[in-house]
Amino acid sequence: MLIKSKGQGCKMFKRDLKRVYRQLVVDPGDIHLLGYKWRGHLYYDRVLTMGLRSAAYICMRTNAIAFICQNMGVDILNYLDDLAGWDIPPSNDDAYAKLGFILQKCGAEESIEKACPPSTKMIFIGILFDSENMTISIDTQRLSEILQLVSNWLCSTDCTKREEFLSRSFRSAQSILNYLNGMKVLFLLLGLHVDMFSSYELKLTMKGLDRKLKHLPKQAFPITFEILGKFREHLNLNTPLDATYWCLFLFALLLISRKSNLVPLLTKKFDKNKQLCRGDVTVFPSLIIVAFKWTKTIQLGNRILRIPLLAYPLSKFCPVNVYKRICSLNPCTSDGAAFSCTKKGKCMPITYNQCQNKLRELLCIIGLNPKLFSSHSFRRGGATLASKAGVSPSSIQLMGD
Repeated sequence: MLIKSKGQGCKMFKRDLKRVYRQLVVDPGDIHLLGYKWRGHLYYDRVLTMGLRSAAYICMRTNAIAFICQNMGVDILNYLDDLAGWDIPPSNDDAYAKLGFILQKCGAEESIEKACPPSTKMIFIGILFDSENMTISIDTQRLSEILQLVSNWLCSTDCTKREEFLSRSFRSAQSILNYLNGMKVLFLLLGLHVDMFSSYELKLTMKGLDRKLKHLPKQAFPITFEILGKFREHLNLNTPLDATYWCLFLFALLLISRKSNLVPLLTKKFDKNKQLCRGDVTVFPSLIIVAFKWTKTIQLGNRILRIPLLAYPLSKFCPVNVYKRICSLNPCTSDGAAFSCTKKGKCMPITYNQCQNKLRELLCIIGLNPKLFSSHSFRRGGATLASKAGVSPSSIQLMGD
């Protein structure tokens, strides 16, 4: 689409950042997380390291360079350390020069030998783009390298520890099939043939893998009211944080909801349109109504899932009393997280990791193996309790959405 916007025959160009991870300085408050000990000495990395889980995400902040370029009239597309642009002659030479000037002014070190001046053919992220013929293809050299790697692997009698780890990561044939489906979608987007994905040889291979990689999915044990009651004995409900955990665990069980609906992965990733907010819970004297605007099956906002929770005033599991308690201990705005705590005067949401750590801690205290449970245990436990209470499967499915 980007090449089509400039028309057939437009010139493409590319610049590459040199060792881009090493150009990104780590926040001083996080340097202690990148340390290691060797021969009695401590060493710390002050710049980003290859292999970190968040390294690629942080590296995509080259979006800032793309933003600057767009404000200067240069259209570019960035992917990690690669920055590609396109324009019509004779403006392409000027755009290419401007991109180099911007990188220089930003203090970004460029890999000059990898730069590609304006041309009608360019390889970007391993794909060959041709603006004259308006085609996209896999570079033949790159394809040959991949085929050679596959051939070497099939004939290999030994492997490295890393290769062994990757091979053990695929515990079931379904995992391999998921990757193959992803490759098929990529081939379709690139306009390549996908006949090999429905070949008889592949089907035979997958059947063989099904036999070879026999895998029984591990199911987490359900959380019951008995377990939940034991949790309560080890929580100080007079403190805002413990009261919030108690309400979170109770809601997770009664609502049969997914963790993504209740808590964010990280504090800064809280999304009021996805996670439960205070304004999504309506309190009445005899019940509360919880409204989910987004779930795994409601991603377009085309409907709202409303679940009522009745009050049981004399029960320690009364959701109305429990929720009212956290609202009084932890006041928050209507668009704030439903399960939050106050830190330095700010209302901060409880994160998934905090919830998981607290769950494991309580399981250990009451003498249960935390490896047998997970956050999904609340969802399983809620569905099991509803079934035992005579709730129809369709109603359970609706609540679990």
